[in-house]
Amino acid sequence: MEILVAIGIISLALAILVGSLAVGALGVRSAHRLTTATNLAADQIEVVKHAAYDPTGAYPTVNVPPGYTVTITATEVSTGLQQITVTVSFQGETLAVVGNYKVDR
Repeated sequence: MEILVAIGIISLALAILVGSLAVGALGVRSAHRLTTATNLAADQIEVVKHAAYDPTGAYPTVNVPPGYTVTITATEVSTGLQQITVTVSFQGETLAVVGNYKVDR
């Protein structure tokens, strides 16, 4: 009888351990996606900063890994001044939004 109780306790402990490993793996995957999206947004802002001013807002985009999309929105605040918003999504879910300004110099 004691052996059966011991086996039950060990089985329960192993089930909890396996469950916590699965949750941890999901957390790591989510953090990796968020970090990648944040880095892509920062890289895209840098590309826009170094590009020549375009009144239409058609700026070059960075290369993105599969599943990610980068969207650039340029809104003219006044003549020669644009508000740039970069949105990074992974499989349709928005993960990062970064904004800055672009001046015609």
